[in-house]
Amino acid sequence: SNMIILNDASHVKFFTYLANSYRDGIELSGANQVSKSLNLGGNLTLSQNKIEEFTAYVDDYSTAEFQQEAFTCEDTNIAFSPNAIASAIIEYRPVKNLSLNWMSKYEGKQYLNNSASDSRSLDASLLMIFRSAIKCNRNSSKAWI
Repeated sequence: SNMIILNDASHVKFFTYLANSYRDGIELSGANQVSKSLNLGGNLTLSQNKIEEFTAYVDDYSTAEFQQEAFTCEDTNIAFSPNAIASAIIEYRPVKNLSLNWMSKYEGKQYLNNSASDSRSLDASLLMIFRSAIKCNRNSSKAWI
């Protein structure tokens, strides 16, 4: 199957399915109620997302005559497929109808294309969120703060 992806020059590029690719890994997840008011949870995914070999074609419009260069890549990373993803949540309920949550999510480095070039990559990122919820009535409606 083909995917349409906009590149940074706003040209539409077509990427095709690569037969010589694989995804191997492990995913772990768990949760535990530590006490009546404290819950912990999280997951971890570790994987190898590789293309054994493929040829990339790069269009060059900088000359008067259209040119296309071919680059063969071996054992390269699949685009938008980080090797590590992890998340954690701590939920604390200090009193009835109040929930305090701390959540975090980590995503490893991702490549914007299949070349595995550092100039075409997103750095690893860590996101942390604090959320509180108050149960306002018996119908389980919540107000997020």
